[in-house]
Amino acid sequence: MRDYVSLFLLSGINIDNVTTDSDAFGVIARQKALNFSPGSDWQYSNSGYFLLSLVVKQVSGKSLKDFAAENIFQPLGMAHSQYRNDHTSLIPHRAMAYDPGENGGYKLSVSYAEETGDGMVQTSIEDLQKWDENFYSGRVGGKNFVVNMEQQAKLIDGRTVDYAKGLDIGEYRGLRTVSHSGGSGEVRSPYLFGWNTRGMPGSLAVYMSELRRISRMNLGDGV
Repeated sequence: MRDYVSLFLLSGINIDNVTTDSDAFGVIARQKALNFSPGSDWQYSNSGYFLLSLVVKQVSGKSLKDFAAENIFQPLGMAHSQYRNDHTSLIPHRAMAYDPGENGGYKLSVSYAEETGDGMVQTSIEDLQKWDENFYSGRVGGKNFVVNMEQQAKLIDGRTVDYAKGLDIGEYRGLRTVSHSGGSGEVRSPYLFGWNTRGMPGSLAVYMSELRRISRMNLGDGV
């Protein structure tokens, strides 16, 4: 399925402006074809995660913001986490992203997107640690749910891809890693968790947010 953010750019929609569920669904619905036949290849697409947020709303009758608050954030004690689906909402202690200005100084650089599912989670380092702990405690969803999330996809030709259900599965210096990266405006928030060779959680967990000009991979490799 074609990525709706890329479709925004191709259709002339300025992604620095306010965009909504209707905007995203509109560009997806107008597509006449897929990038490739299902199961023949793999490519990341924000569209799938966005559409899942609409499924949650249709089935539960609640926005993903409210559904996640009740079923994920509150049970895990993540008091400082929420989906931001209103660009005008004020979030206490929110760090604002910025970009160097053309004539010196800095300028604000944040996303005004209101669609969720593929992003727009506002959180803190402390809350992210609680979310991370759920991967081996299974407090929310159960341990089988966690195992299913880390199950890598397999193509129809038998190839296994590195991507699981919203997670990248890889290896770093002999350790099995679970990771993902994301960004919004000038904020970048990669996540990396390492496991030792005995299959137990390692001591490495990296959370960071930085400007686009900092190489997140080089920074992560240096830890």
